[in-house]
Amino acid sequence: FVTKRYADKVRSGQDNDNCKLEFKYAMRRKGAGYMIPVIMEERMKSPGAWEGPVGMALGGVLAVMMFSDFGENESFLEGMSGIKQEIDARLRSLAAVVPEPVQPAPVQPAPVQPA
Repeated sequence: FVTKRYADKVRSGQDNDNCKLEFKYAMRRKGAGYMIPVIMEERMKSPGAWEGPVGMALGGVLAVMMFSDFGENESFLEGMSGIKQEIDARLRSLAAVVPEPVQPAPVQPAPVQPA
């Protein structure tokens, strides 16, 4: 979930900040290709303008906007639908890259020779 405060904390010089540690860990373990930025504030709606590590890693990634007033159930459902669509798109792209596992052929028992 991207907010101005989160991006600022990741960019901070405080190496023990939990936001910074979390972001660095996610980048090291999975990389930006597995991260879906969910924008929680209108002032962050232009990912290309983000500064620091969050901007460098996620500024060019398609983001989901979730900063509208959730007093309306419909806007919340639209945002959740956007997240689901992005997850589905990522899974489809992974399926195109990762081959299906090959199932071994069933082993036929050797015929028994009469004695």
